[in-house]
Amino acid sequence: MKIKCGPIVLFFIIYIWAYSIFNAVNADEPKVQMPNTDQEMCQLFLKSEICAMTQTEQETYFLGIFKALIDAQIQENLKEHEGEGHDICLRQLDNGMFIKCNEGESI
Repeated sequence: MKIKCGPIVLFFIIYIWAYSIFNAVNADEPKVQMPNTDQEMCQLFLKSEICAMTQTEQETYFLGIFKALIDAQIQENLKEHEGEGHDICLRQLDNGMFIKCNEGESI
């Protein structure tokens, strides 16, 4: 009598698959405690030194960061357009309107 090993191998593959699935389902999850107070929330998402500041100190701190970001962006834009320059010449008429100067003409 010849024993076929195909069904035996298939049985063990399904057994191992089912074992891994059911062990993953029964795994203990780590318990994460959510912060309850505003101070704990602040320390969770921000630096602890910012949480210890007063409201005006925090505003000054964040305005300084914002100003540094804006200045960096302005400097980057200036470097991009450094070589590009346009001279605009406008002449005011007696009625208060402005017109473009003729080429080569200056005020």
